[in-house]
Amino acid sequence: MTEQLVSFEDDDKDMHDVVLIVEGKKFYCSKIDLAKHSGILKSLLFGPYQERDNKEIELKEISAIDFNNFLMLIHGASEVDDDSVRGLLELSNMWLAPAVLQRCSEFLKYNSKKSIRDRFELAAQYGFEDVKKFIIREIKNPLELSELIPEDITVFDPTSMALILKKSIKFHGIKPGKKSKEGHWSYCENPIPYRWSPNRGSYDPRDYHDEFGESDDDELS
Repeated sequence: MTEQLVSFEDDDKDMHDVVLIVEGKKFYCSKIDLAKHSGILKSLLFGPYQERDNKEIELKEISAIDFNNFLMLIHGASEVDDDSVRGLLELSNMWLAPAVLQRCSEFLKYNSKKSIRDRFELAAQYGFEDVKKFIIREIKNPLELSELIPEDITVFDPTSMALILKKSIKFHGIKPGKKSKEGHWSYCENPIPYRWSPNRGSYDPRDYHDEFGESDDDELS
């Protein structure tokens, strides 16, 4: 296990002025450092609350691991990664910590190895509109788009659904507000199934026929 660059277990009185207890574990911290990064913690530690005078304060309903990751990040001793990003997002959103939220946003956009769906869902959950648009722009074909869409698309907010719809419309060659040209895709009672072909880079009915052993002659007979 990699040793932490910064330890919050040092009880040297010259190095801390508050002890935060999370899941029974004590973290020796600086009030000023915490207040600089979180509006909620600033109010808790310096506001008109009885906790401000306590030497030890218990933080409930959060994970000690997530809190340690939060402390490490704001002290410049670690980076956001796929293991820590969800917990960091939860804490920074709850505690109004904009710098940490920004770091998580940039990580989801450029560095995360999570699936397209996981990245998009986190971006949607925490209101990262720029990240959602970036992920949608990255999608190169309908197969990748299908990986993004859950079984129940209504779990997405309206702006997320609009982004997905626009991308789908683009893949289908539809120009909203314009009449389809003759020979272009349009509604018919017995449509020929079209499938996306990664090899051809387009929709092609031959993929359907090849897969199911059918030919164009069979379709027309």
